[in-house]
Amino acid sequence: MNKDLGMKLYKVQLVQELKPHDHPMRFRFAQWTEQHLVEDEHFYRKIIFSDEAHFHLGGYVNKQNCHIWGSENPHVVMEKPMHP
Repeated sequence: MNKDLGMKLYKVQLVQELKPHDHPMRFRFAQWTEQHLVEDEHFYRKIIFSDEAHFHLGGYVNKQNCHIWGSENPHVVMEKPMHP
């Protein structure tokens, strides 16, 4: 498809679905972080972020198989609940 039609393979980006109650919590965290950065300019070095991974035996999400052929990037984003 790439050679004959000039199309490229694009991956669908899977992101965590945000619920309405998540927005105030994210805002409070941003305010808290900003306040600590005002007090200590190197505060960002003291924060540890970690990724959580959940695996589903039923094949809930397999982003390796979610591709779109197109002539330009469709910027497809799929929101999925973190714990279905």
